[in-house]
Amino acid sequence: IQAAKTASKFPDIFALVAKGRLHLSAVCMLAPKLTPENAPGLLEAATHQSKTSIASLLAERFPKPDVPTSIRPVDAGSYDPDHMATDAPLFGIGAPVPPARVAPLSAESYELRCTLGKQLHEKLCYVQALLGSAVASNDIPAVLELALDALAEAKEKQKFAVTSRPRKHAGKAQGRHIPAHIRRAVLEKEGGRCTFVSGNGTLCGSQHDLHFDHIVPFACDGQSTADNLRLRCPAHNRLEADRQFGRGFMDRKVEEARQAAPRMHEESATEAPPANPEATPYDPDHTAILEQREAIIPYLLALDFNREDARRAAAWCDHMLGQPLNALVKYALQQQMKLKRERCTVQPRMSATATSVAGR
Repeated sequence: IQAAKTASKFPDIFALVAKGRLHLSAVCMLAPKLTPENAPGLLEAATHQSKTSIASLLAERFPKPDVPTSIRPVDAGSYDPDHMATDAPLFGIGAPVPPARVAPLSAESYELRCTLGKQLHEKLCYVQALLGSAVASNDIPAVLELALDALAEAKEKQKFAVTSRPRKHAGKAQGRHIPAHIRRAVLEKEGGRCTFVSGNGTLCGSQHDLHFDHIVPFACDGQSTADNLRLRCPAHNRLEADRQFGRGFMDRKVEEARQAAPRMHEESATEAPPANPEATPYDPDHTAILEQREAIIPYLLALDFNREDARRAAAWCDHMLGQPLNALVKYALQQQMKLKRERCTVQPRMSATATSVAGR
């Protein structure tokens, strides 16, 4: 209704929506800012843009002032362990906590709003105490920036072998193993993003869960060299595999793996041995992990899991790469049941701490 009312004031919206150039959510986001003077340019800039991109566009053209940094306790209500209050339900459920939100305020600043638990708040206070006078006590964005810099450095070292003192290495890659110096070279060449380009020239640019992809597939004698490797997000990594081997072939391989997996009750469950990180096979492009997940999911679907829960439970077994399939499924079931028990347990209402932070 809101989109229809807006389109009645600016008829060009009807054609843009009909052609798929503008979605209804975009119309509703643009509605408060549209005027006869800025409508043509604003509608053109929002064409084929996501909600996140449109939010950034509006923040850039209509900037808001920075919000003050604040941390305040949230009243979660008084705890009544014996349920003596006449109007208190036996299984009281508190008001739902809104999810964390990051909203652009202007071209250079964002508002971060989330709720911190007691332990997380204590960690924040502890880090502030460790920093001492290096960071002002009310400068939460500076603390977050330092923490994220340290985390990014650790993860880049783990995944891409980024280091300030790289060693010279003249050896060649063996098999699927990608040496550290080649991973660093590919990261620099690709700019740390998925470099897939669509047919209309749109660059993906995703930085989420990047995989090393062989231009000439390893199965076709492709080598793990900097010139033959690129970065791909999960979706475009699968798309490249479909292009090389055919979508039917890839779908058939996945389906064969599902059909080959026997039902859970036909196997005797064995206790999974403790994970040994040193014995875990090296899997730089996550191929083995993805194949392991695809093998576990059919079991869970047969046990009346929905697909989302099955995928999450299968991901819990990533650290057990190489273990027997029945042990993996049993571990996934144990973790799922543990999660359900935690959800069903009546626990005291603990006070939380809400924080509203403006970070540049």
